[in-house]
Amino acid sequence: MQQGTAIRAHAITRSAMDRAIDEHFAYEGRDDVAGVLATLSDDVDHDIVGSPTGPLRGKGAVRAFYEQLFADLRQERVTSKHRYYGEDFVVDESVWRGTAVGNPLGFAGRNRPLQFRILHLFEFGKAGAIRRENVWMDTGAIAAQLDVGAPDSAAGHGATAAQLGAKETVMAFYAAFDQGSLRSFRGIGAAFEAKVFGATVLDWPGFLAFGEAFREGFPDGRHVFDFVIAEGDSVATIGHYRGRHTQHFMGVAATRREVDFTVMHVDRVQDGRIVEHRGIGDINTMWSQLGVTPPGSDRR
Repeated sequence: MQQGTAIRAHAITRSAMDRAIDEHFAYEGRDDVAGVLATLSDDVDHDIVGSPTGPLRGKGAVRAFYEQLFADLRQERVTSKHRYYGEDFVVDESVWRGTAVGNPLGFAGRNRPLQFRILHLFEFGKAGAIRRENVWMDTGAIAAQLDVGAPDSAAGHGATAAQLGAKETVMAFYAAFDQGSLRSFRGIGAAFEAKVFGATVLDWPGFLAFGEAFREGFPDGRHVFDFVIAEGDSVATIGHYRGRHTQHFMGVAATRREVDFTVMHVDRVQDGRIVEHRGIGDINTMWSQLGVTPPGSDRR
């Protein structure tokens, strides 16, 4: 027997693959991150095709993705229209229905109903768990439903294709920040420059260290935006940063306290890549919520 034939010998039945996929969708409908992860293999490859964050590998990275997904979208049902079967894979064509509660693809959801087509490729491993999940979404339908008449549309009109692309890139940037996957984010320009908390200027390696410090100190930290505004080549985001301080952060030991402070950013996008980031955060409120004196301040 050829080696390639032996490798493919772990084929599972169609009914078993159907059960695994239906279970996966059911956990998504309940916003059950642990349940979703239980349907995946430990070394799962997860790819939302076209996302600037790029493919994710392993349950740790995928967990962060689903936490952000459930913050943006509340699923009501997924209706499978067609399924095409291989020896150890399924292509599922479905219609997703639910509510945009956060900022999917950079659009302010404002609890509006949403419906779009979605295509999944599920590949299964030897134990019957999902080994690979590739996803294609009808982003045009999402944009049409959430951008029309929204206050964050450019100049009061429907946003241009370039502005929609800039929004998607910027929102993927903050998702990567929150997920701890900035190093694999592909939407950064070669001449990237960041100014954070008003005055500190950073290049991309410096910003990576900045983002990773937040991810380490606040493992569940996340940006929640109230406004996402595209104008020209720039995208402004206004909202809050929230999380629990459970690890060292800027020299401060874990306090186990929650933070929730205002943040405002402007990101400039050229040719699909972020070249400039300007961020202001209410850092005094953050330190106050942590109950500590800011590092480097006068303690007298």
